[in-house]
Parts: sequence; structure tokens; C-alpha cells
Amino acid sequence: MSGSLTDSYGQSIPYLDYTDKPDLKTLGEGIVGGLTPKSVMRFASASARDATITTPVAGMVAWLNDVKQLAYHNGTSWITITATDWTALTFASGYVAFSGNPAYRIINQRVELRGTVEKSDSSPFAKGSFFTICTLPSAAWPAYYRYFTGATQWAADMYGRIEVHPDGTIQCLIPSSGATGAAWISLDQVAYSLV
Repeated sequence: MSGSLTDSYGQSIPYLDYTDKPDLKTLGEGIVGGLTPKSVMRFASASARDATITTPVAGMVAWLNDVKQLAYHNGTSWITITATDWTALTFASGYVAFSGNPAYRIINQRVELRGTVEKSDSSPFAKGSFFTICTLPSAAWPAYYRYFTGATQWAADMYGRIEVHPDGTIQCLIPSSGATGAAWISLDQVAYSLV
């Protein structure tokens, strides 16, 4: 659009000037092409989005219908804004859910865990040494080690240490003090940033 003007909001949305030759196709293309990447674009899935937007720019926003998620592009990658659904943890051999449907979810570059875990035979955990209960998928791996205190049985140790490693491994430790070993540990207080 030779001699066209752009919006007064600094968004580079073009429109025709009085001196431009009337051309509805050019006017429409300029408006649609200028507004679409600045709106919330809707796609069936992330793969459909990535196939359509081959060169995303910082500030683009897209809705993914298959997973019901909103994401924005930060100039490097797409970042989920809305919470993902809770995804059940895949336990290491010898560990199972005790209660609360142990799972994780990601909310705007933050991981949350929930639920309680026990040994598959319901016996108390070994005390004074780390045990691995599961490994999270790579999307939930922290950039650094994360450390937490987890609640355990009231009649036993009452607390344990929970570590989330940069490779997604979740390890727990029940202190060696106390006579009765805890038979479950809670993950409800575990939440950490991915950045």
C-alpha cells in the first residue's frame, strides 16, 4: 500500500490514505495480515500451529483446541499460559499411589505436584537413605535441584525430604531419627519454577 498509513497504537496495522488508489483487496489484506498475528490465533493442535506459523515472533498468542491451552511466544519458544491437565505420575518399581491421585501439572512455567505415595507392599520406607519414587517427563524438569519437606504419617516420622532433580527424578529421604518408619509421603507441597 504505497503511501498507506499505520495505526496510532504502534502496531503497524496499515490502512489506505486519501491519496491512495482505492483497492479493497489490498486494504483487506493489509488489515487481516496486520491484525491476525496480533490476535489470539486458534489451532487444532501445537503441530498445526507450528506448521502454520513457521516464523513466530515474540508476543504472538495461540489457543490449542486439543489440549485446551493458551500459549504465547517469548521470542524463542511457545510458553503455556493456562494450566495443563493433571497427569498421573508413572512410579518407579516398588511404589504406588497411597491417596490423592499423585500427579503433576504445569501452569505458566511452574510445576505443581499432588497426592501421596507409598511402597507397593505398604511397608515403611527405609530410613536414612534416598529412594526414587518416579521420574517426571522432560517438560516438567527443573533447571536446578529443588528441595522440599513432605508430610508423612502422624504416628511415624511426620516429615521427609523430597528432591526434584534436573533430570526429573524425584527422590525422597525419611530421617534416620525416630523408631517408627513412615509408610507414605505427601507431594502436595511440591511446586517449583521451570526457569
